Amino acid sequence: MWCRQNVKTQPDSPSGAAVANGSLELTQPMLEAKELTVRFGGLVALNSFSVSLMAGELQGLIGPNGAGKTTVFNLITGVYRPTSGSISMAGKRLDGQSAQNIARHGVARTFQNIRLFGGLSVIENLLAAGAYRRLGGLNGSLGSIFGLPQAGEKDKAWRSSADKLLDFVGLAHLRDHQAVSLPYGDQRKLEIARALMMQPRLLLLDEPAAGMNPTEKDALAELVRRIRASGVSILLIEHDMKFVMNLCETITVLDHGEIIARGGPSAIQQDPGVIEAYLGPADLRVGL
Repeated sequence: MWCRQNVKTQPDSPSGAAVANGSLELTQPMLEAKELTVRFGGLVALNSFSVSLMAGELQGLIGPNGAGKTTVFNLITGVYRPTSGSISMAGKRLDGQSAQNIARHGVARTFQNIRLFGGLSVIENLLAAGAYRRLGGLNGSLGSIFGLPQAGEKDKAWRSSADKLLDFVGLAHLRDHQAVSLPYGDQRKLEIARALMMQPRLLLLDEPAAGMNPTEKDALAELVRRIRASGVSILLIEHDMKFVMNLCETITVLDHGEIIARGGPSAIQQDPGVIEAYLGPADLRVGL
């Protein structure tokens, strides 16, 4: 159920993401955004932003509040359209397409503020995402998705995929609990599992560690590493500098909608412009 046609996958891949097949995805970036600019009236929210991720690459995007980080995610997912610039996924242009089409190309995201279906069970949250991925929206027959007697073989396969994903993120024991009843850290994991149910090749994580205690953050970091190891490309927004520096090999720093630095964790920690514009030496030099 998770595997894509004509691609090879890692054995434990939660999404069936392509990692190697000698084709386009090995020679071209999974995500390539070029010179993205967004204007809202007279306000320039993002100016000439570019980023490139290869398959299975994990990059960080940091900066002060209002720097334009979530604007980047909204552009990639089709919530906003760029004033200028382009976005490509494995060589195919995404800018100008609907959010639904972009999701079907293999882009999924989480949100800074958790957006679960609180009244649904844990498993039903994943099945709703599967319905969106398979039916092209939530206007299809959800009765079969939620396991009513007329459910067909394809629906049963999606339920099997959902169960395997819950096991992958460590929530199998909470399968039938209402999402709203879960502890905060588990709600974060459920939102990630729901995003993975979309079978993404690119996963956008918007402050996934926000509000977590240190133990929860350690578990989340391990989960992110396992998702990345499965071949999924990840772009991560996060304010917790230790979390970012210990996970990402490349970090882009935004300030007032413009890139002020890009590089590895050590270079970012020592960059004078980043130290001045963002947090300061004590906050950035977290120790890897």
